[in-house]
Amino acid sequence: MQLSTGITSDIGQINEEFKYVVPLPNFGLMIHFQIADWVTFQSKVGVFSIDIDEFNGSLFDMNLSLEFFPLDWLGGSLSYQQFDINVFMPYKGFEAGVKYSFKGPSVGLVCVF
Repeated sequence: MQLSTGITSDIGQINEEFKYVVPLPNFGLMIHFQIADWVTFQSKVGVFSIDIDEFNGSLFDMNLSLEFFPLDWLGGSLSYQQFDINVFMPYKGFEAGVKYSFKGPSVGLVCVF
């Protein structure tokens, strides 16, 4: 997989790009258990991490859910989710970072087509 990215800013003269061909470390686990014909329990965990020179970042995704399908094509879900993104990149004395995190219950509508 080829990774190509860069940063552009109107605060000064930043216009740098870097390109690498790297294997991206991505690990995950999924469990799916059919409780009844119309109810399933799912658990998903995924981790992605990258570290190239001074740039590094990670993504973590976790989900525990019950899905209900009273109709073949329409259902709902009750879940607990955790989603974290962390990115850090220093550049000539300027340090940029992004942190995003969501943790908590979730209710969803599921359509199958």
